[in-house]
Amino acid sequence: MLRPNQAKASAVLGAVLTTMGGCAGPMTTNVIPASLFSDNTVKSAIVTEARPANFGNVPAARISLAEAPRIPTTGMPESISIEQMISVRDRVAPHQVVLTGGRPIVSNDPIQVASNAAFANFQSDGSAIDDVVEQIPPAPNSIKAKAAEPLSLSDNDAENVVKENRAKARAGAKQAEQRQAAQQKRAAAAKKKVAAAEEAEAKALAIEAEKVDSLPAPIADTPEETTTAYVGSQPLPLAEAVRIALSQNKGIAVLGYLPQEIGTFVSTERSVFDPVFQADIRGGQFDQQNRNFINTGGLLPGGLAPGANEQRNDFLSGTDLNVLSITKMLESGGTVGAGVGMNYFYDTPVGDGTFLNPAWRSALNLSFEQPLGRGRGKNVTTAPLRIARANQSLASHEFQAIVNETLRDVQLAYWDWKRAQRDYEVTRDAVRTALETLELEKEAVRSGEGTLPDVEQASDQWQRFRIDEALALNDMKKARITLIQLMGLPLNDINYDFAIDEPAITTDVAREIGEVSAMARPEVLAAQANIRAVQLEVILAADTLRPDLNLRLDYQVTGLETGLDRAIETVSEHRFNNWIVQLEFTQAVGQRAACAALRRAQLKLARAIAEQDRVEQEIAAEVARTWEDVMTSAEQLRIQNERVATARSQVKGRNDLFAEGEGSLDLKIRAEASLVDALLKRQAAEVFVQQQIVRWQYVTGQQQYVQFVE
Repeated sequence: MLRPNQAKASAVLGAVLTTMGGCAGPMTTNVIPASLFSDNTVKSAIVTEARPANFGNVPAARISLAEAPRIPTTGMPESISIEQMISVRDRVAPHQVVLTGGRPIVSNDPIQVASNAAFANFQSDGSAIDDVVEQIPPAPNSIKAKAAEPLSLSDNDAENVVKENRAKARAGAKQAEQRQAAQQKRAAAAKKKVAAAEEAEAKALAIEAEKVDSLPAPIADTPEETTTAYVGSQPLPLAEAVRIALSQNKGIAVLGYLPQEIGTFVSTERSVFDPVFQADIRGGQFDQQNRNFINTGGLLPGGLAPGANEQRNDFLSGTDLNVLSITKMLESGGTVGAGVGMNYFYDTPVGDGTFLNPAWRSALNLSFEQPLGRGRGKNVTTAPLRIARANQSLASHEFQAIVNETLRDVQLAYWDWKRAQRDYEVTRDAVRTALETLELEKEAVRSGEGTLPDVEQASDQWQRFRIDEALALNDMKKARITLIQLMGLPLNDINYDFAIDEPAITTDVAREIGEVSAMARPEVLAAQANIRAVQLEVILAADTLRPDLNLRLDYQVTGLETGLDRAIETVSEHRFNNWIVQLEFTQAVGQRAACAALRRAQLKLARAIAEQDRVEQEIAAEVARTWEDVMTSAEQLRIQNERVATARSQVKGRNDLFAEGEGSLDLKIRAEASLVDALLKRQAAEVFVQQQIVRWQYVTGQQQYVQFVE
């Protein structure tokens, strides 16, 4: 956009060029020869109509023979430029300029005078009006006047000629006076028009200045004030954010109990093989009637003697064979046991079958029971324990997956916060720059150098950047809240003010290593642990198809004496012993329940294997996608860097042109907006590269902030 002084100069130049030659035509490098100005026919030619050169075949311009202002030929050079022609016109007869129709003519536009005229084509050399040559250089010595030839006339003829010449002279003088008066009148009218135009222009500038002064001033919430109210001085490194998240994140805290909870089942299944100690004893008395009234022949109860019909037994023994015992289950499925038995009897009166009274019976009991069908073998007996361990491993890997996902989210949120901070800084600087441009445009209008539309355009740019700044500040606050939430800190007690780490722009990643390490991610290990657990369930289900066949062996050493010590001594002598062999068989006809259980277990195993295939395929695809994102983000960052460099160069060039008064405000504002957009996109590209590296480390199982120990 041209400044007012440039617009005036362009208008004057266009008027002169249009007067001399009409609209633009094909351009040549020639200038007008000065010798042509001595030809009155040529000097009288004024172009009154022409058409632009872009209309195809340009017809010859029509030439009028109206009298043109006399242009002196004395001191004219052999060629004259447009600037010199304008200077001569302004000094000789500025009020006789005749404007023709056609488009406005600006500097460097080619001008076609006429295709059938004696003039050669000419063009403006683009010089400023202030640099127009003010004086015509003297004519060369080659220009000489032609000597007049003598006349031969009679006296009457001479007198008539004299009279005629005097009459012509008086008429010429009168015409000259009339022309001079007309010229003075036209000059006065022209001066009045110029004064009126200047007065109107001054009034217009005053009105524009009043409109500028009436525009709303910048509000008080400047970037410095909003920043001071939010940004503090406590930095937050990324490693600190990860450390806090590991210890304070609520999701990790909740899921951290699950592996420990599942781990208790391991202890439960392991306890099956622990020895079991048992102590058991009971005592009492049995009082029985041995005879009734009929048995005694009608005598008194008790028969011939008191108590003859009563039998009383005192006893002390264990509830089973043993008073003290210990048993243990073997991994083969069998059970071994050893125990000590003790029985005390005292009968009143002594019965017929009683040989010792009181009697102490002591025994050493040994037992062994082994399943020969169902439940036989270590593979079956340890299956529940191994299932519990597999479930514990499954829970642990699932917990690791959640932790890795949380750490990924923490890192991504950290870099989102960093990007939001950078965006806020860029928009804040853009607001400052736009505000400076707005103030400069206001000052230009006050001084008569600018226009009100320029002020309004600069104000629109400033308002749009203020909106972007407010949105960027909002994004920064929300990104900070998201990060603090993932870290597990209370939102009402936030001590960290800004992210201090900068993105490490690197894409030095190995795809082959990532593809291999990705198959060791917790998700894959969890699927494998689930398969192990289900495989053991299949083993247990298949074991139910075996017959229930059990072998039992019992061996007992006994002693019976009137005293406990003597009974124990008899046991130690190993003189009296008992042994028993027992075999028991049970089998359900058809085994429908067992077959159905096995089928369920097999289907569950097939589903678990398919789930592992799905997880591995999904992870492989995720690795491939992330690899492409890493490469694309690196290329995008490279292009964004080039764009920023180009935008900076464009802004510098537009600012230089604008400062020299040659560029337009619209192009300057567009360049500044393009630079802001380029800076925002480059910052987003830098953070995107860093975030893709975080995602690559996550999908390939190469998290560097945490290690899990079984």
